[in-house]
Amino acid sequence: MANPSTYGAVDLGSQKAQETAPAAEQAGPALVVELTEQNLQQELQLSQNVLVVVSFWADWSDASKQVTSDLEQIAGQMGGQFQLAKASTDTAKQVAAAFRVQSVPAVFALLGGRPMPLFQGPQPKEQLEQLLNQLVQAAQQQGITGRVSATAAQPAEKPVSEAQRLIDAALAEEDYARAEELLQKEVTNHPADKELKVQLAGVQLQMRLRQEENQSEDDPLVLADRFAGVGNEKAAFDVLLEAMRNHTGQEREPYRQRLVELFKVASDSAAVNEARRQMSAILF
Repeated sequence: MANPSTYGAVDLGSQKAQETAPAAEQAGPALVVELTEQNLQQELQLSQNVLVVVSFWADWSDASKQVTSDLEQIAGQMGGQFQLAKASTDTAKQVAAAFRVQSVPAVFALLGGRPMPLFQGPQPKEQLEQLLNQLVQAAQQQGITGRVSATAAQPAEKPVSEAQRLIDAALAEEDYARAEELLQKEVTNHPADKELKVQLAGVQLQMRLRQEENQSEDDPLVLADRFAGVGNEKAAFDVLLEAMRNHTGQEREPYRQRLVELFKVASDSAAVNEARRQMSAILF
């Protein structure tokens, strides 16, 4: 089995499942579910008798979407030996904070009501299959042998608009300029839609990374983008905060603006809160 990640243990505090909650009381658990703050307790209880695998993803991260898609396929192939709980860091921010997710993809197991970090970063499907087989065996050794229905009805997916289909097509072709143009229009038409703004910020990050490909990391803006691009959000924030400390007046404004932009795509809420605190201390 893969070694536990070193990016932080999970402390769910009061969210921890009751030791006596039997999985048999769960009525027809689905093969794949969306993990939210509302059903987190239920999933922890289910994991007393059924292995639950939690996959954190974000709309701006193709790698996280691929890992989650692969895990969903493996869940079907393994016939309900584990349940996949998908969690978007864009919409399930409290859940991501509870698991101390620092970057995506990030995958955890729930065993006996307790979370265990498995890995972060992209993984080939063959390695995921090997990991899940080992994980099922480990769960069985702990007496967690329950299954979920491989044919259980899953929650209806949110309808995809024609505009979003065009955006997805542009992203699939890595035409970030086209995706940005379409997203700008959608943000203008739907100013209250936070998911669109997050997606736009993610696309703009990818565009900058391309433009900055041959630029020196001596530039804090370039270095921060590269840290953000590989999911090391805290390092990205630290670079920009240090640049703000080393400049005054309008000279620090580009670093402040970039920090605010990276906040939009960040999944590490603790790092964001700390960076906001430091930014306020520098400015005021």
